[in-house]
Amino acid sequence: MLRFILVAMVVASPAMAGVTEIYKSLRGEHDVNVAYPVAVDRPDRIVPLSVRVTWPAGDGPFPLVVFSQGAICPKNMYAAVTDHWTSHGYVTIAPLHIDSESNGFGFPDLAGKDLVGERIADMTYILDALDDIENAAPGLSGKIDRERIAAAGHSFGGQIALAMTGLELTDATTNEPIEVADERYDVAVVLSGVGPLPNIVEGAFSRYDGPVYSSGGTKDLGATGQGPVHPWPWRMAAYFDTPPGDKYGVVLDEGDHYYGGLICRETAGGAPDFEGLSIIRGTSTAFLDAYLKDDAEAKDFLKTTDVKALTNNRATLDRK
Repeated sequence: MLRFILVAMVVASPAMAGVTEIYKSLRGEHDVNVAYPVAVDRPDRIVPLSVRVTWPAGDGPFPLVVFSQGAICPKNMYAAVTDHWTSHGYVTIAPLHIDSESNGFGFPDLAGKDLVGERIADMTYILDALDDIENAAPGLSGKIDRERIAAAGHSFGGQIALAMTGLELTDATTNEPIEVADERYDVAVVLSGVGPLPNIVEGAFSRYDGPVYSSGGTKDLGATGQGPVHPWPWRMAAYFDTPPGDKYGVVLDEGDHYYGGLICRETAGGAPDFEGLSIIRGTSTAFLDAYLKDDAEAKDFLKTTDVKALTNNRATLDRK
């Protein structure tokens, strides 16, 4: 059951200074409709599941991207990414996971909670509740193509996107391998993800065989709050540690975890990296177009484009 909704009609913001025009890195032709908050009563959740929904103006149906936020990130801090995809013809749903600071919980409140399990339950239940979500947002009905769905995420959310598409995890209580993948998710988009962790089955990346887009930056170190700080390639295990076949990896020279505060953390420090974010938006849109829309131009871009030359050495796009 959906408890409350505020629907707003907005136009995606124009390109910001410093962006690089690469594939669809600039705003698309679709105006962006936004519904937030949509509160979904997921069973056994300590608070209702609040989601932010965007969809393109125009005839559908459109492929769906469900986006999992980074750890602790406040609400609405990924609009620069999700609204961009919507302007190019995608519905997006972004859940506010329970570890978000916007829910008002501190670390003591979440002690002992299986945060990975909570996030996975959110990602699964969203697909179960699509009828309710459509009914709650005037204009959304009939716009979601339920046969073309991507799981996406940033940082901690990147691990969740991989888990939904086949990465093997362990149970938080028993440490035994568990199956959490949802076959309704077709592909994964991972922005500054994670590498091997204790809750990921040993060797799981080497057995992950789904299509995946992975991005990172040379200043994007793997700081998890515990143990060593990993070098930046750890953030791109979804590319470097997985077998060949439909894998794409984008590396930003001097790129950091938050693009200078443009996503997740406004107070992250450093100058806003509009150029870097525009490259990630363009190349990730190419991946979505290729795998969810079967777009020939996008496929050609992914297979042949020298992104290093196109971005004046700022970024590379590798494929395998």
